[in-house]
Amino acid sequence: MILPVHITLFLLCITPIDSIRLTTACHTAYVYETTIYCAPFTGNSIFVIGDRGRMQPITFTDNVNYRIYDIAVTPFSCYLNNGRSIEKYYFGSGIRETVFTANNITSFLVTRNDEILLSDRQKREIIFLDFTYAPRFIMEDVSAKDMFYGDTIMYLLLQDRILLCDEFGNIANETSLSIAAQRIFVYDTTIIVFSPGDEHIFAITDSVRRIELQHGVGDIAEHGNHIVVLDNHGTTLFIYRKSDF
Repeated sequence: MILPVHITLFLLCITPIDSIRLTTACHTAYVYETTIYCAPFTGNSIFVIGDRGRMQPITFTDNVNYRIYDIAVTPFSCYLNNGRSIEKYYFGSGIRETVFTANNITSFLVTRNDEILLSDRQKREIIFLDFTYAPRFIMEDVSAKDMFYGDTIMYLLLQDRILLCDEFGNIANETSLSIAAQRIFVYDTTIIVFSPGDEHIFAITDSVRRIELQHGVGDIAEHGNHIVVLDNHGTTLFIYRKSDF
């Protein structure tokens, strides 16, 4: 069943409580436990963000032109989407392996069981991989702009709706969406959709709130009791209270 979202014309402007300047411009941000990772759109390293914005590189290739669309981090490795393959880099050994290839991977996520879900835009397929990275289920004739993994629920941002499903592809809910958005982020029971470069985001619960920021947005991640927003230039991480959203 598709549930409509009622748009409430309520505008909210919020202010960050802190910010972290980055010495290398980044395209995406990811939080694993208490550690913030950032990655440039093109480069041979991802970065661990330390005290006062110190950026510790994790170099995974000699190719300085390696394309990084998005990343996912686990205890012993990180996954990288370069658009045509998902690659896994092991922190301890420094080994990098290709776990899956496709023509146009728009987004992916990694579950707590080390299984992968990815969207192939050219084939219009959403592919579920098992822990050996073999396809175990395929949703056909559907393409996700972006996806987010929240514990056991996967949130898939489609053209006109948000699809919620479990790790086995069972659809739990569909929410119609009239907002133009390219990215999705979820915390607690709040769904946030946005488009990189905009200075506003939309928070979806039982209704929709438009939240104005004082800067453009590039990416969003959850860090403890805070929300971390990478600005659209990729040079600053803005820290917000969760309660502000």
